[in-house]
Amino acid sequence: MSNISSFPTAIPDGDDLILGSQIDVAGIPSTKNFTVQSIVDKVPSLSLGYTSLVQLLNQTGTAAPVATEVYNNTGQTFTWSYVSQGVYRITSTNTPFTVNKTVVFVNPGAAGVVALTTQWNLISSSIIELTSLNLNYLTNDFIVNGSFEIKIYN
Repeated sequence: MSNISSFPTAIPDGDDLILGSQIDVAGIPSTKNFTVQSIVDKVPSLSLGYTSLVQLLNQTGTAAPVATEVYNNTGQTFTWSYVSQGVYRITSTNTPFTVNKTVVFVNPGAAGVVALTTQWNLISSSIIELTSLNLNYLTNDFIVNGSFEIKIYN
């Protein structure tokens, strides 16, 4: 029998393997190899209780918002589109958005527009819509280095 303290200490790489047990749907454990990266990817959603998408946004004219992705542990790919004056949509490749478990935070950034209101609406399990109002009028050009975050709770 080996003495575990006799093995050298190392710092693992993402593709290194860790031996573990996985429980199947019938409750039966089986021994498997897991990559260090797969465990790291799982930790935020398990410890925080949500996954998150964070982007910096810019929007001009009738163009879709341009997003710079800061963080994304949702496992989803997202695209922005222009719907109409002051109305924009973010669409996921899958269906991660759940009623009462999806929260959106949006800040238009340095647009410098007075009396600006930004609202969000869950259109479907794959689409969120942003609406920008300036003095109750729909308006474009409202996002300049704005921040956008979606939290999807477990």
